[in-house]
Amino acid sequence: MATLRQAVNVQLTNAAGQTFAPKHDQREDLTASAPDTDLFLWAVTTAELDLTLNTVTAGGLLLLTNLDDANFITYGVKSGGIMVALCTLQPGETHKLRLEAAATLRAAADTATVTVQVAAIDA
Repeated sequence: MATLRQAVNVQLTNAAGQTFAPKHDQREDLTASAPDTDLFLWAVTTAELDLTLNTVTAGGLLLLTNLDDANFITYGVKSGGIMVALCTLQPGETHKLRLEAAATLRAAADTATVTVQVAAIDA
């Protein structure tokens, strides 16, 4: 059994002293049996690569964590054989995504191979 637990608490203040804070924390707990989880390290090279998940399907939750200290990756969806860039995952960052059935996630590192921890769970 795997449990994925995430809590996010955000407060932003701009130079003018204006503050934005959600009225509630975002919390999400998901639990699934072992066959419905993927946890592995993905070596993202400077050439575009597809992310292949073994057991997680559409509607699953995906966490990508950049384990590199200096380099970033760009990722997006695959369209016509190439990546349509959507996001940049900076060193040490974690992004949370909800998967869609027809989407193939594709990524490329900026200057050197980057190790990304992939945690996916069927929900």
